[in-house]
Amino acid sequence: MNNRIKELRLQKKLSQKELADKVGLSNQSISFYENGKREPKIEAWQKLAQFFNVPITYLQGESDIKDKSKFNDFNAFINSINVSEDPNFVKFPENEGRAFINEETNREFHSFLDVVKRDTSSDEEKELEKELSKISSYPQMDNINFITKEIFKMAIKAETGNSKAKNAINKLDKILNKYLGLDKYDELDDPNNVITVKHAKNERH
Repeated sequence: MNNRIKELRLQKKLSQKELADKVGLSNQSISFYENGKREPKIEAWQKLAQFFNVPITYLQGESDIKDKSKFNDFNAFINSINVSEDPNFVKFPENEGRAFINEETNREFHSFLDVVKRDTSSDEEKELEKELSKISSYPQMDNINFITKEIFKMAIKAETGNSKAKNAINKLDKILNKYLGLDKYDELDDPNNVITVKHAKNERH
């Protein structure tokens, strides 16, 4: 499956270097992507698709649908690809169905990402961008989306009195605090923990 990066770049009458400068990628990367020597990571696909104003799946060569809006509404999507002559049935190419799912996954992932970035410092965002550059597939994004949604739903249930959800969230909270290095503060909050500090004045006697 050949991508459409070169095709769209030539339509805009851009050199590889000019495209690279516009999307914040290296000239060598654009060359490798066009020649199939390297597969772009998800964030590189995202930058290129936004620049060309096309769906990622169109840019990847997976879909023939160039209009991004078609992927925003399932009915519009179906109407644009339905090849069935029977009005009672819908028939469409398998690759387009897969493209719709992948576009949904990508849109959901970047919606979560936008929320996270609103509460992220510049240093944290740089670190996040570095990690994002390693995400290379839709299954990876789908896994992150699933975990995020389920934890969000579980937190809502916990806050509204569901004991099973509350127990799970409490366990998760401890795991997160340990991961973030905040578990030492939990010890200070625990009334059963007594911390004895020897006064410097007593040390001299």
